[in-house]
Amino acid sequence: MSGTEDEVLDAAVQHAVSAHGHSNSPELRDQLRSMLKEESD
Repeated sequence: MSGTEDEVLDAAVQHAVSAHGHSNSPELRDQLRSMLKEESD
């Protein structure tokens, strides 16, 4: 998936909440943000 950091993070949070039952919390967002990688060419 590619996009701005905020776009990708929002999509990941929505998936984690809807598919895995996580709560949309600052801790979840921090954990997911730490897993993001820069797009390679």
